Amino acid sequence: MIRDLDDCDHVTPIQVTVVAVPDSSPISRHRLSPRLRLAAAFLVLAVVTLAAWKVPLLTSGPDVYQHVIWAQQVMHDLGARSLPLWCPDLNAGCGSPGIRLYSPAGPLASGTLGLLVGDACAGVRLALLAAFVALALLMRRRKVEGWPLAVALAATGPAVMADLFTRAAYSELIAVPLAWWLLDRAAAGAPARSPWRPLALGAASLWLLHAPTTLMVVILLFASCLLRRLRGIGWLTLGGVVALLVTAWHWLPLLDEMALVKSTAAIKGGIFAARANLLGSSSAHNLPLNAALSWTAVALLLIVLVEGWQRSDPVRAVLVVICVALASPAASFLWSDTSPLSWLQFPWRWLLPATLLVLRPLALRTPFGNPRSWALGALWLAPLLTLPAPGLVRVPRLTATESWQQVGNALERAIGSNPLLVDIAQNRPPWFADLGEQLPALGDRLADAEPMSTTVRVDRWRPLQRELTVAGAMPSTVTVRLLDYPWWRIEVDGKPATARREHGLIRVTVPAGRHAIKIWWEGNPWSRVGMALALLGLGLLLYPQRFRKT
Repeated sequence: MIRDLDDCDHVTPIQVTVVAVPDSSPISRHRLSPRLRLAAAFLVLAVVTLAAWKVPLLTSGPDVYQHVIWAQQVMHDLGARSLPLWCPDLNAGCGSPGIRLYSPAGPLASGTLGLLVGDACAGVRLALLAAFVALALLMRRRKVEGWPLAVALAATGPAVMADLFTRAAYSELIAVPLAWWLLDRAAAGAPARSPWRPLALGAASLWLLHAPTTLMVVILLFASCLLRRLRGIGWLTLGGVVALLVTAWHWLPLLDEMALVKSTAAIKGGIFAARANLLGSSSAHNLPLNAALSWTAVALLLIVLVEGWQRSDPVRAVLVVICVALASPAASFLWSDTSPLSWLQFPWRWLLPATLLVLRPLALRTPFGNPRSWALGALWLAPLLTLPAPGLVRVPRLTATESWQQVGNALERAIGSNPLLVDIAQNRPPWFADLGEQLPALGDRLADAEPMSTTVRVDRWRPLQRELTVAGAMPSTVTVRLLDYPWWRIEVDGKPATARREHGLIRVTVPAGRHAIKIWWEGNPWSRVGMALALLGLGLLLYPQRFRKT
């Protein structure tokens, strides 16, 4: 027996060669390299982007009109090197507060992209595409397994398709990436000392994109803390407070001006009455849509039960059930006119956050990995069969320089809208109705004066500044094509003047002789208060980063 190597006269080394045998399975043979996958993704994105830019189609839902005209007005303002604080061409060229009374980031994104490509409608399509690209990037960063499938599930979800093809709710869909990111963090279970700065920035950005979605997401965030025995409630509250401060420049004047235009009836009345739009309601304004979304709610609950999330992922399961319950008749007592929920108008809006909550676990089920995934796919897609047939309209090319007459006539031919570019009801002050009597007398003129012997010359006509020269042998009343709104300031010959605020338009009285009239947008004083609060919020966001103890 050899007890030690020294006992051996000779040891022959053995050389072992490892030969890699390629996997001959069909999946391995056709697997693309990372570079090829990246190149394929870029190719698909380029093709889709080109289609969104060039194909002159939009969905034909009732909201398409407002999103198109707001995008075109943002283009008009930015093209004139002016902040989009006033929509100058709406209401037959008399102007409108427009997106000031709405979450502005969606129209701003669409308008900015529209200005880059020279078409407002293309800007709307590109903004929607950018939202789903952002969703893909966020999912990959959040390490969602099977994130391409998750994005596909989001795009084909019945709640998303209903928003796109039956309502054309573009701002709501543009807000999807941020809503998913906040909800996924809540369902995944953030640590007790969760970073509150990303939460504050996310909630603030979501508010500027779509306020109703923000309300739903915040409710679900607090619900997730309650389900975890208040774990992280302090940091969630801190993040919410900072988000309120950062966005105060928007919501403070918003509250003031919504009270000014008395828009409550326009937002909560008629087809927007919340209780009439509960799932399964026989009085819903769109019965086929309501029925399809009712089946969507059933499918979401069945997916939770089939997958057993009540055991494996209880917080996510409860949040989905909360969403469905709030949309159902069981929650009708929560949808009174005095409830904050009534501002959502449609209880079935809750199906969108429910859809976002199920994306991550559903993406784990690849279509070829488990036979049960086919049943889940059928449950996911089946409600699409009950949705009303999707409609598309061929939309015109709307540039930043077209007049309100050109834009109005083009949209009337395309989607049957008002050729006077009338803004939506909740943006109209009470004296808006008087415009109907004044516009025929004003005709197409930017300004007019009485008596007729008075001459009016327009020297400057920009979105936030108007300058005129008036000359007459007698005292005159000058009528300006500008919707009466409290935040316009007027000077005559460099001195403050008071307008005769009547009949929906601004009127200025001047004595005999030659005079210079200047009208400019001063802004709501609450905006300045909001800006001060926003600076405070930004200071809180920056303070821990710059002055962290070492």
